[in-house]
Amino acid sequence: AHALIGGAELTLGSADSAIVELRAALPARPGDPWVRERLADALLRVGNDSAALAAADSALLADGTSVYARRVLGTAQARLGRVDEGLATLDLASRIAPGDPMPWIDMARINDDARRWAAAEVAARSALRLRDDELAHLLLARALAAEGRVADARRELRRVLELAPWEYDARAMLDSLRVTGGS
Repeated sequence: AHALIGGAELTLGSADSAIVELRAALPARPGDPWVRERLADALLRVGNDSAALAAADSALLADGTSVYARRVLGTAQARLGRVDEGLATLDLASRIAPGDPMPWIDMARINDDARRWAAAEVAARSALRLRDDELAHLLLARALAAEGRVADARRELRRVLELAPWEYDARAMLDSLRVTGGS
């Protein structure tokens, strides 16, 4: 029961509650990668990157093909300052699940955070080849704007707003590019 409640709490955005439930589930399901993956994700969401890394490693020991655990691991590595290692982990995840855009979106986000605009653009475009995704469009727009390609960035932001009209970051960025002309 703890595992199901923890999974539901995580889905609903209550990472702190999910951590409590998922930790309680571990003794009853010690070899279950599902519990460890979700625990790693919850720990990452609350900013406990070192614990998230350890939990993701543990999940990968149980299931070495887990893309979910690799995504958490790669993100935790990058947040802990091991950006290239995190990107390599996410690259492996993208090869394990070539039809899944999420490792590419994670790579775009990490490259965006590291101000590696060309790499962020490549990763976002790779995600978009797999799925028309508002976050991938937003990350692509950020990279394009940073590279001075304002008209292209505006186009991507308009697409974000077509897909997700409530997306505040895209609306604010589009308004900023209109006011400043992108400079």
